[in-house]
Amino acid sequence: MRSARHRRRLAGAAGVDPVAGTPALKVGEVEAGVRRFLTDNGLADATLRLVQTGRNNRVWVVESSRGRSVLKKYRRSAADVRDRLATEYRFLELLNANGIEHVPEPIAYDGDLHMALYSFLPGTPIGEVTRDHICQSAEFVLRVDGLRAHPSALAIPAASEACFSIRDHLDSVRVRAEQLVTLSVESPLHEEVRRLARSGLLPALDRINATVMAGIDHDDLDRPLTDRDRILSPSDFGFHNVLESEGVLQFLDFEYAGWDDPAKLICDFVCQPDLPLDLELGQFFMRRLCMAIDSERVAERVELLLPLHRLKWCCILLNGFRGMEWSEPSSTGMVEVDVLRSQLLKASAYFDEHLARS
Repeated sequence: MRSARHRRRLAGAAGVDPVAGTPALKVGEVEAGVRRFLTDNGLADATLRLVQTGRNNRVWVVESSRGRSVLKKYRRSAADVRDRLATEYRFLELLNANGIEHVPEPIAYDGDLHMALYSFLPGTPIGEVTRDHICQSAEFVLRVDGLRAHPSALAIPAASEACFSIRDHLDSVRVRAEQLVTLSVESPLHEEVRRLARSGLLPALDRINATVMAGIDHDDLDRPLTDRDRILSPSDFGFHNVLESEGVLQFLDFEYAGWDDPAKLICDFVCQPDLPLDLELGQFFMRRLCMAIDSERVAERVELLLPLHRLKWCCILLNGFRGMEWSEPSSTGMVEVDVLRSQLLKASAYFDEHLARS
């Protein structure tokens, strides 16, 4: 067990929606591991409400005499060797220790139980993205990367699916697309995904690869980014992981953070489908970063690789079909068919909008 050295009052605000059908529970009514973790951290009087459940985590808002906090239980996957708890907790320790605001404060964690406790951030999800949101987001990225020379930052590993060469970008997306082609057919929906991957995603990927190869010198394919040209990246960075409180953005979820290509961060920020950016806002974000970071030819890589990362996000929308095995069952059971169908429709629409003629 480890606790943060400094604790501040836990902030709270409206705007956190519980998972449908989940009642508020006393500590004595929850599973043994959660009960032990909260009791060990002085929260035996707490009430919990589940606010998120999915493949990666379960998240509860914890109400106690000390205020509000957030409990996060990280799921384990045989296919995911990355320690997402340690990644997020250490990244947030670095940010908090160096005065970066508007992120959760890490309070305590237990690696054996795969749980961590964080301060509660006020806010509600963003409705419509504005230029001010873009400016705040770019400023946050630059402040994080400003810690790049800090000893603790140098100890942070590569981000999840980090790309340090053009080949890394190409290979990471091809792996995702080919996994969808070889899905086991568990339902008619799975067969539709395989058909989309065979007739849509892979042919588009071949065209994109050819365009990328035509746009670079052969020697550039495997040329690694220098340490100077890499960025300390929040990763999975976008407005799907942001709340807004009184005009100020609050940034969440750093499980995949680490060193990466700034072009990948920009592509992911632009491509994320939940709150997509139009061309003008995407270019505005890129310009804000490229004017400030000391990294070579970022804008050129973004222009070259953006269609590739759009295809990656088609694949990400279909993650629910991949049948990853978790070491513990989800509290909500199997993903329902209508959820899978919805994700397939989103992926097909995203492909048609951005990639059908790429």
